Amino acid sequence: MAATQQVRMELMTSPQVARYLQTSDLAILPVGCFEMHGPHVPLGCDTLHAYAMSVILAEQWDCLVLPPIQYTYPGASDHWPGTIAPRPTATIAWIKEICLAALRAGFKRLVVVGTHGPLSFMVSTVIREIHLETGQIVLHCSPSKLMPDDLMTEALGYTRGEDILVLASARVLGLPADLVAGGFADSPERSFPLPSQGALRRAECSWPWTFTAPWQHQPVRSQVRPEHADQAVEVMRHAAARDYAHVPEEFARYVKDMAALDDDPPWALDKVAAMKPRA
Repeated sequence: MAATQQVRMELMTSPQVARYLQTSDLAILPVGCFEMHGPHVPLGCDTLHAYAMSVILAEQWDCLVLPPIQYTYPGASDHWPGTIAPRPTATIAWIKEICLAALRAGFKRLVVVGTHGPLSFMVSTVIREIHLETGQIVLHCSPSKLMPDDLMTEALGYTRGEDILVLASARVLGLPADLVAGGFADSPERSFPLPSQGALRRAECSWPWTFTAPWQHQPVRSQVRPEHADQAVEVMRHAAARDYAHVPEEFARYVKDMAALDDDPPWALDKVAAMKPRA
């Protein structure tokens, strides 16, 4: 397992990266956003925990982490003070550009890491376009199980939330311990901003979101304390070893399997033309 200071590329020199590329082509690109997360969680929340989760995975995988992409389409918080809201199309183009640059730089097994909700449709577009245009495969990992309910409940008595994720991420990244503001009353349970949205969800519809109260994004939970950060980090490292250790090997195997398909495609015209019903 690599140490934290040995996986962050912004702390490395060019010769150090060159030596790494002589033995491995695996790297992680964290992607977050910059948006409102309630009255108590900092605006950089998604970027902080995407970066920290990437560092923890890189320690497990013995690979490097690129500096994070911070400004992406936020989704439901774009009207709230502090949120910086680039368009989805601009976000897709920028993530794609960085992925292509990383591939050209030698990181042929690139894993985009981020759990910010709208990333799902945007990164899905990116990795499919890259594969269609270049034949190269980029993986998207949304590792919410790095803070799984079973381990969190056992260790701290509550489940995953962006409040404890920020506190744990601050510890991993060497940031101040008090990034989550205290003194707020516990908020109501999370719910749809508008009643009509529940009915639309039941009909399997989707729509542009807008939060109508800050706690709808991340509720205030008074039981979450800064002193819980170390235990939360240990939960994340435990989960990385338990649930994610196999990813690099399976990624390499998938790339190999896809290359074999390209070499002998079952969709070749002669093979498909030879498909005939039984007499």
